[in-house]
Amino acid sequence: MAQDLEAPWAPTEREAALVEFLASEDLPGATELRAQVPGMMVARNCDCGCGSFSIYVRDDAPTSEWSHPTTSGAVGRDGAPLSAFLFTQGGRLAGTEITYHAGAARGVPVVDELQFS
Repeated sequence: MAQDLEAPWAPTEREAALVEFLASEDLPGATELRAQVPGMMVARNCDCGCGSFSIYVRDDAPTSEWSHPTTSGAVGRDGAPLSAFLFTQGGRLAGTEITYHAGAARGVPVVDELQFS
């Protein structure tokens, strides 16, 4: 993950919704990942305007059995040039990567703009 540009903060509604959406796929350990969302903190890790952020979860949050660094990816609905990925590390939420493939970055996308790839 990229280095944080700011101190962590409680996520905005849009940031929390993005993580909840990306963790909503039915994958092994997804229930534990979703349980990490309440109480998580986030920190911007890119200054291009894309909205990508690091995630910090509570020490007492359940650890997921998911062992791959990327849990799920989503693309823009109806072919919109956008993708979003959720990363984990050691069974814990670690961050997001948001990419706008055409035009200017617009920050954290609204979940309604995404669909699983």
